[in-house]
Amino acid sequence: MPRRFLSQAERTRLSQFPAEVSDSDSVVYFTLTPADLELVEQRRRDENHLGFALLLCTLRYLGHFPADLRQSPANVVTYVAYQLRVSPESLAEYGDRDETRWEHLPIVMEHLGFRRVNATDKEALVAWLGERALEHERPTMLLQQACERLYQLRLVRPAITTMEELVTDGRQWAEEKTIEVLVKPLPEQVRQTLDTLLVNSEEHGMAPIVWLRRFATGHSDRDILEALDKLVFIRQWAVTTWQGDELPLAGSIIWPKWRVTPVRKDSSAKNPWKNNMPCWLPFCSGRMKRRLMNSLKCLTCAWRRPIVNQSGICRNSNCGMWPICKR
Repeated sequence: MPRRFLSQAERTRLSQFPAEVSDSDSVVYFTLTPADLELVEQRRRDENHLGFALLLCTLRYLGHFPADLRQSPANVVTYVAYQLRVSPESLAEYGDRDETRWEHLPIVMEHLGFRRVNATDKEALVAWLGERALEHERPTMLLQQACERLYQLRLVRPAITTMEELVTDGRQWAEEKTIEVLVKPLPEQVRQTLDTLLVNSEEHGMAPIVWLRRFATGHSDRDILEALDKLVFIRQWAVTTWQGDELPLAGSIIWPKWRVTPVRKDSSAKNPWKNNMPCWLPFCSGRMKRRLMNSLKCLTCAWRRPIVNQSGICRNSNCGMWPICKR
């Protein structure tokens, strides 16, 4: 698994100030409190007043320190300078000595209750990211969640390259966990059968795994029949008997849940679109699919959400579908 997933342009963007800061954010994050002003006044010279104040407000706003503070948005610099009664141009002289900036950083962090990330924090973050990666493995989304997590814990976000490595470690942990839960308990014969998914099939003209992953592109009879063929193809392996209780429900296979919902062909029903849920699900996005499944009710006993447990059976033990699903 590659440890870098961002482009150089994205790394540069995430390492500095955003191009614009809204007026509302300026008021919330860049308004200096009396305690802030008292701390700023302990510095000498206007450029140190302005630079120190911007460091303080930047950490409060971004959760990390930009690479070059002098590239801060003009409206932010002007607003902070106005509060300090100094010229915005004085920021150009801040940081001529590297020691000045490094002396200011720990003071700002202590004032806001932040601290640097240590090895223990990184291990905890990787474990936390691993749990999130079991639900979705998009690295950019995991990166955003990791940054938000660090801000909640009052930890200064490390370099963006370090964050990429932490996200990759979390994804790797989730992958190993998935293999441990789903693959290791499987008999050798089932493993060999799964390996056949990677071999090109003359029937489909592609590897079965590619065919199964291909989304429906329309609502025609052919698209629906192809989706049903995939369902039959998967059911022949008795997927519902595989061990997956340790994985989050969001990562479980949705196909077995269809069997608790027989298709109603009554066009006079008030909402036939919902009643024919199995036919519509293949053509929905992941978010819409979850919303539809959550609003589903059992057509036999009229139980509403949640009508199925992780094994895909109706929760109502008096329902006529319950013994059928249980078998």
